[in-house]
This record gives sequence, C-alpha cells and structure tokens, in this order.
Amino acid sequence: AYNSGIAVRRTIALCYVASGVLTSIGALFFAARLGTVGGDIGVGLEVTALTATVLGGITLGGGNGSVAKALAGTLIVLLVTNGLTTLSVRGGYNRMVLATILLVAAIIDIRWLKNRARIISKVYVAPTYHYLPPAPSTEIGKGGPFEQNDKLRDVTLIGLGRIEAPEDVILDRHDNLYAGSRHGDIMRFLAPDYQQMEVFAHIGGQPLGMAFDRQDNLYCCIGGMGLYRISPDRKIEKATDETNRSLWSVNDDSRLRLADDLDIADDGRIFFSEATVRYEMHEWPVDGLEARGNG
Repeated sequence: AYNSGIAVRRTIALCYVASGVLTSIGALFFAARLGTVGGDIGVGLEVTALTATVLGGITLGGGNGSVAKALAGTLIVLLVTNGLTTLSVRGGYNRMVLATILLVAAIIDIRWLKNRARIISKVYVAPTYHYLPPAPSTEIGKGGPFEQNDKLRDVTLIGLGRIEAPEDVILDRHDNLYAGSRHGDIMRFLAPDYQQMEVFAHIGGQPLGMAFDRQDNLYCCIGGMGLYRISPDRKIEKATDETNRSLWSVNDDSRLRLADDLDIADDGRIFFSEATVRYEMHEWPVDGLEARGNG
C-alpha cells in the first residue's frame, strides 16, 4: 500500500475513526428504537454483525470487501432473524442459531483461504511444452555471443549499494541519469560524475521501462500499476492503467498487470508492452513456467 502511494498510517486511522462513528450512529438509532439506554442494550449484536460480515463474503482475516457484500450478508441475517421471530423462537435460541451459522461460515472461510491458491492454480495455470535450443558456448575463443571476456573490468560503478533492482536507465538532455528501484522510487544521479543521488519521484510499484517525450516529461512503466508520467517539476500523473477487456477471459484483464517497456514515436504516440495479461507482478515466474504467449 505504501509503494502504491497510499498514506498508510492516516488511512488506517481514518478507517478506525469512521468505524467508531458509524457504530455510534447505529447505537443511537438502536437505543432510540427501544426507548432506553440501559447497559445491556445491544448485547449479542456482535454475533449478528460477525455473521452478516462472513456471510457477505468478507473474510475474518481481512481482505477485499464491498458495501454490496456487507448488505447481502445483512439481508440474509435479517431474513433468518425475522423468520425465527415469526416462529416465536426465544432470544437465546435465536442467538444460538446465528452463532451456528457463523461457525459453519467461518470453517468454510478458513478452509477456502487455506486451499484457495491451490484450487485456482489447478484450474487457471495451463502449462505447455516449450523447446529451448542448445545454449551458446561461453568458452573463450569460440566466438559466441556469451563468450567470457573482461571488457567491463575498468568500468565505473554508479549507485553501488545505494539503489536496489534498477531495471531501465535513461539520460535527460542535461546528461542526468535516471533509474527505478524496487521501492517504487525514480532515482536521479546528477552529472557529470553521477555520485550525487536523489529521489526524483516516488510512484510505488516496480518502475521498469522509461522514456522522455519532447516536453521532458518522463514516462515510466510501473509493474502492477500501469503507465505513469512525471513532469520536469516532479508532478506525478497516471497516463493509463487499463485496456479493453477480453470477451472470454476468466479473469478481468482490462487492468494493466505488468507494463514492461515503452518507446515514444516522433508524433508523440506512446507504444508500450505488457509482459503478461494473466498474472500479477509478483507472479511472473508462473507466467514463465506456463510457457505461453501471454504478453
């Protein structure tokens, strides 16, 4: 979340504050309905709330949720509660039924979380045979493209131990050097000796391919996020993060999963590649093992 540009601490604090405010509003309505504010008012509602949450498909361990899911779970609980009330079931038995439903739903939820990746991988991953030609020789004197040599022995290292996992590098019109890092930063090494380093911009994700346009805007492919633009005054803007969805795709492939490299034509059009449309940034080894043309 931090690498995606989200203010984590503030977001968490606001979530807790919003939850407390909504709970207090609900308590006011409930107490007003009963016409009393005794200490035992609302006892047992936590079971009802948890049951509605789990039945709505929101896992107990956290994760993705939505208002629609919460409303669906609440509607199911209301139907069960009203049905039991209509049958003149006592309050204690009412809560026991809800607790039983919660227990069954929690067991299913835990089992699903435990085996979710295994089940999906069996259905989704479809490997094929990929023939690899014989590897070129690396022996000295054979003349192969991977022949061992020491041509880079006297090079000057830039950012050694100061930047992690740079994928692409590019020079601006002032010969300053730019590179991405695995922490989601675009680092700039100042000319002429490239020893002074600064964070040019923090975007998040995994910065990959980069290119400058005629206005000196730096375009960067961000793995897991899409295509982003950084202006000369360091303003960050999203260029795009989606494309057309495939008609028969099982997963939603309209979101750019792994924007990889790019180039800018003379007329300003941007051409960029997407390494895979089936897997996330952290799942790229699975894409390689599947050995299909998913890019």
